Amino acid sequence: MDTENLFSKDNIERISLGLGISIFLLIIFLLYGKIHVVFFVLLLVLSYKFTDYYTLKLNNPEKYFTCWPNLAVFFDTTKIVKEETLRKRHANCVYVKKNPWVYLMVSKRLDGALNKFCDLCLRDHIYPWLSTITHDDSLVLEAKHIFRFLLGTVIRRLHNVDLNAFITERFLPLIFQTCDRYIHTKETHSSTDSIEFVRKMYKNDLHIVMHNRQSELKYLKSLVISLMPLITPKFIYNCKGTRHFLCELLVCQILIDGIDAVCQPNTLNRLFHLYFTNAIQRRQGNSKPKPPTESNTAVEILSHFCAVNGPLHKNKLAIDFTDVMYEKELMSKFSIVLDRIGSLGLLSIYLSLTDILNEIPIATDVLVRRKIYDRLKRIDERYLDPAKPDTYIIISNPYNEQDILTDELKHFIYHNLEPSISDENQSDAAKKSFDIQQTFTLLSKFHCKIYELIEDKYQRNFLSSDEHFFNICGQQMDSQNYGNIKHRNTIDSAQQLPRSSCYTTTSYQEMEEKDKTHLRCPEDVPSISSNSSLDERDLSTWRVRIDHVQELRESLNSNSKYSAFIIDVQRCDSQNDNSSVHDEGGPHWIVARRYQDFYLLEQKLIEFHGIFNDARLPSRRSAQTARSLEFLESVKTEFEHFLRHLLTKPTLRNSELLYNFLTQPDDFTLPNGEIILAKMFKVVPRRLRIEKGQYLEPFLISLLNYAEPAKSKTTQPTPVFSDIIEEKLQNSIYGNNANITEPFFEPMMEETLNSNGGEPDSTYDHLIFIVKKFFSASPLLVHLLNLFRVPLKNTFDTFISHILEHRIDEILSDDENIIEVIQALQDTIFPQDAEEKESTDLVNFDDVVAVAEQFMPNVIKRIFGELNVQNGLQTILQHFQDPLLNKQLFYTILDEILHVLFPELQSHSDTLETTSIIVFFFVSYTYGQQCEQTLNAARFNCYPEKNPTQEKCLARNCCWRSPNQRFNSSDFSDVNVPFCYYPSDFPNYEVISNEPTDFGQRIRIFKSQMTYMPHDILNLTVDFIYETEQRLRIRIYDSVFKRYEVPLKVPVVEKKADPTDYEIVVKSKPFSILVTRKSTGMILFDSSVSPLIFADQFIKISTRLSSPLLYGLGEHRQSLLINITENWQRLTFYTRDFPPLENINLYGVHPFHINLERTPDNQTKAHGQFLLNSNAMDVDLQPLPALTYTTIGGIIDLYILTGPTAHNVIEQYWDVIGKPTMPPFWSLGFHLCRWGYNNTGNLLAMIQRMHDAEFPYDVQWTDIDAMSSHLDFTYDNKNFNGLPDLVRGLQSDGKHYVNIIDPGISSSQPTGTYFPYDDGIKRGIFIKKLDSTDPILGQVWPGITAFPDFTNPDTVEWWTNIAATFHETIPFDGMWIDMNEPSSFIDGSINGCTTYYLDNPPFVPHVLGDSLNSKSLCPSAQQYLSSHYNLHNMYGYFEAQATNQALKTIRKQRPFVLSRSTFAGSGQFTAHWTGDNRATFNDMYFSIPAILNFNMFGITHVGADICGFGLDTTEELCTRWMQLGAFYPFMRNHNDIGQRDQDPASFSWEAQQIMKQALFMRYSLIPFWYTLHHQATMESRTILQPLFFEYINDVNTYNVDEQFLLGRAILVSPNLISGSDKVHAYFPADIWYELSSGVKLLSIGQVIVLNAPISKLNVHVRGGFIIPMQIPGANLVLGRGNPFTLLVAQSQSGEASGNLFWDDGDSLDSVETQTYNYFEFTLTTPNTLTVNALITNYKESPMRLDLVKILGISKPITSVTVNGKAYSDYLYDFLDQILLIHSLNIDMLAQSSQIIQWSTSQ
Repeated sequence: MDTENLFSKDNIERISLGLGISIFLLIIFLLYGKIHVVFFVLLLVLSYKFTDYYTLKLNNPEKYFTCWPNLAVFFDTTKIVKEETLRKRHANCVYVKKNPWVYLMVSKRLDGALNKFCDLCLRDHIYPWLSTITHDDSLVLEAKHIFRFLLGTVIRRLHNVDLNAFITERFLPLIFQTCDRYIHTKETHSSTDSIEFVRKMYKNDLHIVMHNRQSELKYLKSLVISLMPLITPKFIYNCKGTRHFLCELLVCQILIDGIDAVCQPNTLNRLFHLYFTNAIQRRQGNSKPKPPTESNTAVEILSHFCAVNGPLHKNKLAIDFTDVMYEKELMSKFSIVLDRIGSLGLLSIYLSLTDILNEIPIATDVLVRRKIYDRLKRIDERYLDPAKPDTYIIISNPYNEQDILTDELKHFIYHNLEPSISDENQSDAAKKSFDIQQTFTLLSKFHCKIYELIEDKYQRNFLSSDEHFFNICGQQMDSQNYGNIKHRNTIDSAQQLPRSSCYTTTSYQEMEEKDKTHLRCPEDVPSISSNSSLDERDLSTWRVRIDHVQELRESLNSNSKYSAFIIDVQRCDSQNDNSSVHDEGGPHWIVARRYQDFYLLEQKLIEFHGIFNDARLPSRRSAQTARSLEFLESVKTEFEHFLRHLLTKPTLRNSELLYNFLTQPDDFTLPNGEIILAKMFKVVPRRLRIEKGQYLEPFLISLLNYAEPAKSKTTQPTPVFSDIIEEKLQNSIYGNNANITEPFFEPMMEETLNSNGGEPDSTYDHLIFIVKKFFSASPLLVHLLNLFRVPLKNTFDTFISHILEHRIDEILSDDENIIEVIQALQDTIFPQDAEEKESTDLVNFDDVVAVAEQFMPNVIKRIFGELNVQNGLQTILQHFQDPLLNKQLFYTILDEILHVLFPELQSHSDTLETTSIIVFFFVSYTYGQQCEQTLNAARFNCYPEKNPTQEKCLARNCCWRSPNQRFNSSDFSDVNVPFCYYPSDFPNYEVISNEPTDFGQRIRIFKSQMTYMPHDILNLTVDFIYETEQRLRIRIYDSVFKRYEVPLKVPVVEKKADPTDYEIVVKSKPFSILVTRKSTGMILFDSSVSPLIFADQFIKISTRLSSPLLYGLGEHRQSLLINITENWQRLTFYTRDFPPLENINLYGVHPFHINLERTPDNQTKAHGQFLLNSNAMDVDLQPLPALTYTTIGGIIDLYILTGPTAHNVIEQYWDVIGKPTMPPFWSLGFHLCRWGYNNTGNLLAMIQRMHDAEFPYDVQWTDIDAMSSHLDFTYDNKNFNGLPDLVRGLQSDGKHYVNIIDPGISSSQPTGTYFPYDDGIKRGIFIKKLDSTDPILGQVWPGITAFPDFTNPDTVEWWTNIAATFHETIPFDGMWIDMNEPSSFIDGSINGCTTYYLDNPPFVPHVLGDSLNSKSLCPSAQQYLSSHYNLHNMYGYFEAQATNQALKTIRKQRPFVLSRSTFAGSGQFTAHWTGDNRATFNDMYFSIPAILNFNMFGITHVGADICGFGLDTTEELCTRWMQLGAFYPFMRNHNDIGQRDQDPASFSWEAQQIMKQALFMRYSLIPFWYTLHHQATMESRTILQPLFFEYINDVNTYNVDEQFLLGRAILVSPNLISGSDKVHAYFPADIWYELSSGVKLLSIGQVIVLNAPISKLNVHVRGGFIIPMQIPGANLVLGRGNPFTLLVAQSQSGEASGNLFWDDGDSLDSVETQTYNYFEFTLTTPNTLTVNALITNYKESPMRLDLVKILGISKPITSVTVNGKAYSDYLYDFLDQILLIHSLNIDMLAQSSQIIQWSTSQ
């Protein structure tokens, strides 16, 4: 060795470190013993090895251990394993993740052992239970697939786990620590009670499952649910019902029993004995001979297990795989299936190779070869490159060295094919080097390999897929969409409207036509859910016809009757597709079904299958209406079509519900309890997801609730599941585990657990303790072990690591070892199936100790002594003779394994000392004590978002429990009960100060703990403002930072009212508010039912309701009375452009309601609530009854209005939001409009048609088709040439004109050509992008558009200017502002939305589209007053305000504005219509509750599109609707483009006369209408109102919404049923007169059947009222001077009163200047009618009284006097008791009081 090498850096380090270590060890030996030559030699050797080891470590750290010092220096520390490289390569491969068992090859013997074990598990734990439900084995096949997926996933993940590190760092310390605890507990506690011992041993570290068996079940269920996304295919996990069902099956039938069996001492004894025996044999070289290689070939894991059923079941509708690969349509569907399971690449490769093989014969051409090369190279780079895990496909078995087909292909591409194309001028010899035959052979092999893979692995997936099912049976029919044809006709063909803006309106007749071409399952193919080849219950072969309706007796002994549909049902020949119900060939029968039975059937089918859009019943009517035979006859056809369409549905071919409906001879009832379970797989067809998808979830979840009763003491689950529960809870071996039913916290005693005085910190420390305690080691040995702690500790750890590394590989590489373990478990768990009963099959404790002692090395026995070793082994193994200790250890190890295998389950918190799963379920358990609820209705939803799970719920510290109430045949109403709800001790605010103020009271509240929503606000202020005696205002807001508040002008009160009708009680801890009515003590507001949540973007407050009688909460399509007696409902408030449908948010926001209070003495009072909040909001209603407001911004600003009458509540509400505007007189007439006049000619033709038919009408409208390119403030001077002159001509005839304006201003016109946009940009008045001065752009009719910011004062000036400019061209009289939600055809903007927090709130109310920017603007857009996030719901409000002001400025007259979008207070500025309804009787009905609600909301000038906007109307419908519309406050006939004309003059002469009669009735009542509007404006009186407003103590009026009152005096009872000539009308106890005839009707409060032929509208006048009327004119302007009439309806006492307001109809300030006339009319006894002119300042129009009609005069008239003079022009009808005084010609302005009297005979 030369000098340079000798003194190299490495050698110097070696020498220095070696000398140092030698000197150190020498000193140690000098101190503790004699020095021997051997020690010096060892020192020198060790020194050299140490220095060499550590020097090399510094240069190559990745190859060496990190511990120091380490005596295990002679071991080889490097190990290169090819399989490790492969495993890492495949770890992130998508293909492997979705198919985890792919190429998991095991020996055939091992796979057979696994198959047998799994089969036994199925036999003993699934089949017995399954046989009580069904004989169908589909669920077993599903379970097998999941077993395989699970096993493949676990093995794949094990490949990525460092077993060495896991065992040394987690498993062994855990075992040693358990031994440590065990020996310590045995020394300090002598209890023989197993339960007491395990409690003492683990104290508060006892695993949650050990508390009791119920906790164990909950833990396992929650664990399986948590693991479902990781261990099951996605399509299984995505079905919540399947997920929970399989969880129940796995936990209750497999896991709990399997764990119990594994933890039994006999099982563990057998496994210990097996291990020790095999270890001894391996040490002695006597291992068992391996079986022959040929019988131990490798197979894919559990392949036989999953394919054990052989050929596909015939009901799978099998198809030859060749057809799949070569039929285009099937191939398309097959590709969808492959893509879902990550295997689409296989199909792509196969198709590419197919094309390439066809080109091989002509590959002599270099261009062809280049093309082949490019395609093969793309295949390799995309699908065969492991570096691309998203697309990589494993084709060759990576663990089979003989399978090199992929390598051969790669070699061919780059070494054969690539050189052959590298030079076009290559020689002939080079070209010949390309062997076509060899190429074809190789590619054919690869092609066949791909085909086999697809066929073997994925054919079954396809044949059991939705795609294949629907290919055979036909897709579920989708109804044609009635989208707004506006969109389709006006947007470029490249711009498609979103489907969300469409709604289904296809008629049943149209669907019948579709059925003729609709594909159905071939009749020779059995039903998907059938077990027989010929299923007689295949409903697709049935035919139904509703023959008639009939009254039937309830029973033979009862006289009570009910009305029912008589249904004729026939099962036809399956081969005869044209069979009808009259075919004599098939059996048929008759069933009777009630009206409500159909709706029960529909409800349950929707729960199981979702909504069939083409098979829907009309909205349900009241029970009173359903009793009418005429009504049933009118809907018979619709109900028959409903049944027929259900029978065409493939998913209903074996529906148990539908079968029962059509076969049960008695009343239709739903199965319950065990019947449900017994028939479950008939109602729920065989493949749980294939036919049902997610729509199965509600049923399965409700079913599975039986398995986990919320209160086991009182709940009686169904028999099948209850047997499972009881068996698990009363296990004979484990008892109730540790039997802990109360919270268990026992502090650890301050005692040392090891010899070092602290917790052991490594395996070595535990070893010292075990050596000392178990094997009674001498103190000297223990002293030496402690003395050499540093070197020996690391050496021991490394030695263990080295042994494990080799031993585990040795054990796992020998399949026989694994097979023996499986066999041992199998023989122990299934002893009756043990093949041989040898002595080793049944081992006891002594056998295990003996073989363990034999296993121990002799050197250990000599060191410790044989007796000590034997005693130590007995002590250690004794632990495993206690099943409870075994189970505790098992679950602790399970947690550690899960921690490593599934790190996704770990908590995000770094402070947890245990695994997240333990903590997770411990939290759920500890919260259980505060989760008891006696009523489902008392649960308040803690997770209102979609898709709640137990994990998400518990993460919020909330309770997760299934509903307490169980389902039965009569109660299916609890499906919406929240599983996740607030515990009673959920963190809440508490009062920290309470002080009186001038306005009332101010409280400060504080919360010490954050809750689940981000930016929780801890300091809040609560103001109680005593505004009036009947109005209380509660404001809750941030004490520190000012938050957005609604910019609505409301009364400001600085001094509190005293006294008040309300009383407030504030609870300090937890904070809650109770408001009661002083006079009765009834609750008006009570927030104690649920905690207050107040975060930056999530505010939630709940209140108990006084009763379930609730009204208001708009705008929603719903009945007048919101039914929360049984149902849970959610109403969402967020303005949205969408045609009116139930259960979605619509155009307006009005968070106001009226709640009735029923007192014990049967009196009723009313109160109201108004939440002044303009942010997106949910209102949840539940049957407690209770209401929850959940809003995402602003503050809580709540008004409580104490009434006590409904009228009082309205008055108090309008005092806050503002009273309705007084409309112009002309707007009370009849309005005509349509989208689709298309040109001036059509418009003129319609006007002339109406004139010729002599229809009175006042206002003509045009829609967007009159605009030029849909640009606001323009008209189409080509198609609508002459429109300005036409408008002026109308106005000269006394008519008026209204045009449409949308808020979207086109931004895409050339600069300088469109003034509204150019001027708007200049002024900066458009809504802007976040942090930008540029306008945010959406898309509406004209294309790309900007949206004016109407909260900006400059916008009002701009809006007025452009409207005034257009008014100079076309002098419009009113403005129709549409699309102002605001609506856009795209989401957010043309550039999308930002990631700003306003665009992505943590909680989104349940808005249509699931996003705040759905078909509207980005919430982050900026407006003058605030963000669009806060002001979205008020956009229509501010536009209406600006438009109202603009019209006042332009016309100097009373403005008329019609707005679609509204907010609380919009009635001050605008009228409203109910939106884009449809031409159906159902829509006509829903118009009534909508108009009644808007009257409550303060928008009294309201109506619906008469005859329907969408769909073609019918003459009957339009006639009925014109009759009803004559009593709308705002009366407009309007329809859609593409629909038939529906102006009254377009119908038959007979229909025209009926419509004209309705119009004349309206026009004759105009003075009464106009006076009602004046009262609404001045006195806060509704114009249309429900009956309960006037008869609040009559409970029969609470649910009446098919009739209404005009004012207080006129009752309207329309006919809303097609084909019916009767109306079932409720008349409250009063005296009533028919308006047209004057005939008296005296009611005691009863339903009366009225004749209602098509020519008649039933209108009645209430006794006690005087109705001012007028002779109609051609329009209101021309008829203003016509004579007046008084209709006097006497009360029972002969009295009546009325009034009349009259002005010029257009002035802005007639009331302020008193330029009007006001009259009061009174009828007093004896027989005196007085006309008092209180104000007579308006003289421009004559007011002459010509006729007085007095109703209810029972005695003959002898004389009449007028102003004291005898008068002879009168008539008296004795039969009808009517006095008619005519030809009066009284000037009503002539004197202040005029009297008409009459005398009667005595």
